[in-house]
Amino acid sequence: MNAIRTVSKFLIIIIITLMPMAMSLAQISEEDQAIAIAASHEDFITFLADIEGWEAEAYEEEGAWIVEFFIEGEDDEEGEWLGFVVMSLETGEVYEAFSAAPLPTEVETRLQAQVLALVQDDDEMMARLDNNPAIWEEYVEYDRYEQLWYVAYFRGLDAWAAVVEVGFEDDTYNVEYMTITDVVNPHRMEEEEEQANRKNEAIGLAYESDGIEAALAGIDDWTTLVSEQSDGTYGVQFISDGQVRFFALVDVDTWTIHSSE
Repeated sequence: MNAIRTVSKFLIIIIITLMPMAMSLAQISEEDQAIAIAASHEDFITFLADIEGWEAEAYEEEGAWIVEFFIEGEDDEEGEWLGFVVMSLETGEVYEAFSAAPLPTEVETRLQAQVLALVQDDDEMMARLDNNPAIWEEYVEYDRYEQLWYVAYFRGLDAWAAVVEVGFEDDTYNVEYMTITDVVNPHRMEEEEEQANRKNEAIGLAYESDGIEAALAGIDDWTTLVSEQSDGTYGVQFISDGQVRFFALVDVDTWTIHSSE
């Protein structure tokens, strides 16, 4: 069963101190042990120290423990996902970790200048801007979740953005490489992201259909195919071995399941 905890720094210290003691460990839930180990990982210990009210969810999956950190949203505000750790609770070994920690201010300022210089020296990007970036509105942003930089230019209905990836030497902020991985239309990206989100909502709604559990019982490798029927209405097919095992017609705007079979 998943557990959501608001874990204090004091509790983390207590749990880590008691871990060598088997008798004490028996009194501490596996969820809290996993959270304490994850919160003390080098990617999170400083990051979480500056965040008030963070929470964690710990659960076991295929023999490993996964801990996800987040800030719960209040009222109509969205929450914030902070990252995850995958580990062995038995040995304390961390298999994988990702922290959505922001770059240090001085590092972000330095990299912003370098990224902008790279983009403005790129022939392909400048050709799209008519070799005159000064007449475009310019925005530079670092996405800490994707760990990519976006340098975007807007002029009327036209828009272009360069996607820049920066790699560091080991765990330092010394740049190993900096390269433009793509040039995209931001307007089209927003439309594609919105469409993808709506299709994911359609799949989630389809999972609420009566009879879907029975239709997919014993099947571990199904895929979903989503097609838009009309504005807000989607057909969701659950396919396995080339056969449609279940179909639902749903409306994500009204959160209604029109039919299923």
